[in-house]
Amino acid sequence: MLLAQGNSQYHDKYKAIFWIKSGTDQEIKSGFIEIANSVNLPEKDAKDINEVVNAVQNWLKIKYGWLLIFDNADSPNVIKTYIPPKAEGHILLTSRAQVFQELGLVKPIEIDEMVPSEALEFLLKRIGREVTDADERAAAEKLVKELGYFPLALEQAGAYIVENHSRFQDYLTAYLKRSQGKRLDLLEKKKPVAGKYFKSVATTWILNFEEVEKTSRVSADILTFSAFLSPDDIPLELIIGGASQLGSTLAAAIKRGHGDPLAIDELLEPLTRYSLIRRNILSQTYSLHQLEQDVIKNGLSKDLRRRWIKRTIRAVNEVFPSTKIANLHLCERLLAQGFAALLLAEKYNLEFEEIYLLLNKVGYYLVDRGRYDESEPLYKRSLAIREKVLGAEHPDVATSLNNPAGLYHNQGKYTEAEPLLKRSLAIREKVLGAEHPDVATSLNNMAVLYREQGKYDEAEPLYKRSLAIHEKVLGAEHPDVATSLNNLAELYDRQDKYAEAEPLYKRSLAILENVLGAEHPNARIVLKNYAYLLQKTNRVDEAAKLKGRVDAVLKTIDLKSEDDV
Repeated sequence: MLLAQGNSQYHDKYKAIFWIKSGTDQEIKSGFIEIANSVNLPEKDAKDINEVVNAVQNWLKIKYGWLLIFDNADSPNVIKTYIPPKAEGHILLTSRAQVFQELGLVKPIEIDEMVPSEALEFLLKRIGREVTDADERAAAEKLVKELGYFPLALEQAGAYIVENHSRFQDYLTAYLKRSQGKRLDLLEKKKPVAGKYFKSVATTWILNFEEVEKTSRVSADILTFSAFLSPDDIPLELIIGGASQLGSTLAAAIKRGHGDPLAIDELLEPLTRYSLIRRNILSQTYSLHQLEQDVIKNGLSKDLRRRWIKRTIRAVNEVFPSTKIANLHLCERLLAQGFAALLLAEKYNLEFEEIYLLLNKVGYYLVDRGRYDESEPLYKRSLAIREKVLGAEHPDVATSLNNPAGLYHNQGKYTEAEPLLKRSLAIREKVLGAEHPDVATSLNNMAVLYREQGKYDEAEPLYKRSLAIHEKVLGAEHPDVATSLNNLAELYDRQDKYAEAEPLYKRSLAILENVLGAEHPNARIVLKNYAYLLQKTNRVDEAAKLKGRVDAVLKTIDLKSEDDV
C-alpha cells in the first residue's frame, strides 16, 4: 500500500493514495487490512477479515480525494466485490487482462510499447548520468531498439549498467554476441530494483504463460508455435492452415472449429487476456515480443524445442502456396514467416522434405517479384539438400536443377543455365526413360534456352522430340501436345518460316478450343500468335477475323466477370 508520498505527477491532487497487490483474493484482503491500519479504523484488528473489508469500503464511500490502485488485477471477477460502490475517490486498475466489461469498463486504456525517444529517455534517466559521447548515445539508441522498447527489460539493463559502471557500448556488444536464446541470460543477471515491481522479464512472462496453460492447452500450443516465428504480423492463416502439422491437440481444435469464423478468436482470447499477443483485427494478424519468444523457448526441453522447430517448418510449408497470380498476396503475407522457418532449418542443420519444398516455394515467389539475388541461394540450398537426402540421380534432383536454371535464363545468364538443364535432362532420361513426359519438359526447356540465344538449329530437334513424346504418351489431343505444337510454330515463326508454322498453330488452336474451350488463356495465346502470323503474311482479312474472335472472347469473359460480381 502507498500513502501520499513520492514524486508522482498527480501527487498533490490526492489526500491519500492506496496501492494494493491484486493478483489473488488473499493479497487484496491483506491490502484492505493495511488501509484500515493506515487510516486507523476501529475495525482494523477485527478477527473477521470481511468486517475489516466492509469498514474500509464504508470509509472510502464518505471520504474525498483518494486514489485506490488495484495492481496486477488480472482476474477482474476477483476484485469486483472489493470495489466500493458509489466511491467518492478514484480507482485505477493495472492488469494484463484486456476485458473488464463485468466491472462496467467497456474501453480500458491500453498502454502501448514505448516509442524510441521515450525508451531512450527512460534508459538515460535510469542510469542517472549524462551521456554526451556520440558513440555512447548511438549504442544506447541501438540497445533500446534491441530490447524492443520494453520498459521492464530497459529497467533490468539499466540496473546492471549502473551497478557494474558499464558503458552502453560494452553492454550492447555483450548482448549482441550472445545467441538469440542466450541474450535473456544477460538481461536476467539483474532483477528490477527501481519502484515496487520486483518480477523480472522472464518471471513476468512465465507467470502469464502458466496461467494460459491452466486455461487452454490449445492456446498454449499456439503461443509455443508463435515463439519460433517472426514475431510481427503473424497471419492467422498460419494457424488455421498449418494446424495439421502442429500436434494432435491443436489440429483437433482447429478441425472442430472448421467453418466457424469465431473459433480462432476464442483460441486466441487467453493470449490477449494476459497480453501475451497483440492482435490486429483488420489485418487478421497478431504479434508478440521477441524477448517473450526467448522466454518460451528457454522453458522447453531440448527434445521438445526440436519437435516444435520441425512442426513450425512443416506448418509454414503447408500454408505457403506455390506461386500463382492469385496467391501473390498470401505469399507476401507469409514471406517473413517463410524466411523464419528456413532460418530455423539452417540454424539446426535440418534436412527433410518440407525444407526443400519451402525453399523452392519461397524461391518461386521471389523470382516472380524479380528478386533474383535472394532466390538464387534458396534454389542452391534446396538442390544441395535434395542431392544429399535423395541421391544425385533422383528425379526430384532433376526438378531442383531446373529451378536455378530457370532463374539464370530469366537473367539472360544462358551459359550458367545450360549445364544445369543438360544434367536435369540426363537424370530424367536415365531414371525415367527416354519417353517420359518429364523428359519432354526438359527437352522443351533446353529448346527454349537455345531459341532465346538464336540457336534455332539446335532448338528445333529438341522441340520435335518433345512433341513426339507428348503425342505418344498423352495422345494426339492432349493440351500438352497443343503447347508443344505452339512452341515449335513460334520457332518457325521467328525464322520467317510461315508455311511450316501455320499448320502447327492451326492444329494447336483446334486442340485447345476443343479440349479447354475458346476462353482458356492458352487458346487465346495461340489465337493471337496465329493472327499475328496472318498479318505478317499480308492476309489482312483472315487476320481481322481472328482478331474479331479474340475480341469476342475477351468481351464474353468481361461479361461473365460482371455477372459473377
